[in-house]
Amino acid sequence: MRAKTIEQIGVFALLGFALLALCSELRVEAQTVVAARKQATLGSVWIGDHEVSVMIAYQTDSALIAAAIPENEGKPRYIPLMGLTYRGVPSLQLDVLSSSSNDVMWIRMSGAQNELLAHYRFGDETALTRFGRIKLLKTLFPKHLGGGPVPFPKEGADTPLLRARFYHYDGM
Repeated sequence: MRAKTIEQIGVFALLGFALLALCSELRVEAQTVVAARKQATLGSVWIGDHEVSVMIAYQTDSALIAAAIPENEGKPRYIPLMGLTYRGVPSLQLDVLSSSSNDVMWIRMSGAQNELLAHYRFGDETALTRFGRIKLLKTLFPKHLGGGPVPFPKEGADTPLLRARFYHYDGM
């Protein structure tokens, strides 16, 4: 009788380990799907001869909203607008403005925040952002991003014109 009880315990233990292994394998597979990098384009607008795209880059546990500016070689460079320390992006509205001469661009978050996110002069290697003066990024997925606030230049006599408005809804 004792041998039969030990055998039954062994069978239940084996089934328990099999079930645990199966659940662990499924969980790891689900984590792999979330860890994938993904990017989405909110929209594009032409400012003079320059096409500007506003994009969201999703990573495992973060998201970056950026503007893509084409370079002479055809590869885009990116201006970081907003970094988030979680993958979700709240609902927002972004306005792209430019001077009437189409040589300067501003991007601002409109609505309740009404905050200027970037100032860029076409052809420059740097942009003025919430992260300070920053060199244009070569990738949408930088290893780190940092800096501090700096004052943005005032709009001069060349009043900025609204070129496009992009929306993102978080779906909640």
